[in-house]
Amino acid sequence: MRTRALRLMAFAVSFASLGLAPAFGETIAVRFVLTTDGVEIASFTELGGIVSEVEPSEFTISGNREAAFKKLPKKARPGTVTLRRGMTTGVELWEWHDAVRLGNVAAARRSCSLVGFDQGGTPVVRLLLEKAWPSRVELATRGGEGAQELFESVTLVAEYLRRVSP
Repeated sequence: MRTRALRLMAFAVSFASLGLAPAFGETIAVRFVLTTDGVEIASFTELGGIVSEVEPSEFTISGNREAAFKKLPKKARPGTVTLRRGMTTGVELWEWHDAVRLGNVAAARRSCSLVGFDQGGTPVVRLLLEKAWPSRVELATRGGEGAQELFESVTLVAEYLRRVSP
């Protein structure tokens, strides 16, 4: 089963490298742009993940003859988005994160838009992040010995995360 999934992923990547959509309808995004107030602040090549989660609450309803166990929504957790890119000379993300580190979270919270584009430059996915702020920025290398490529990653936390049509 795992081998088949890997073959399908390789198939999708080979079609993507040719600029063609895979035959089985998967969406492929090659670039993700983060904008705030209509201004692009960063462009990324990798989406590490988008998480929106509601914590369940368990409870028991007891009747005359038996007990029933139920789960209902309890607490919504803030949405998170993790993005990666090759290091650039831009310092916007680091300055934004510094505002949070210095305790100015209220000023650092921004409403943002994250748009994923396919190879032809057509938007394929759009998310709105309300009152978002960078909880983590990271600079790392990838590669073996000798010259190593530098990568930046950022994790954004949003009070409200919503997917809308591209």
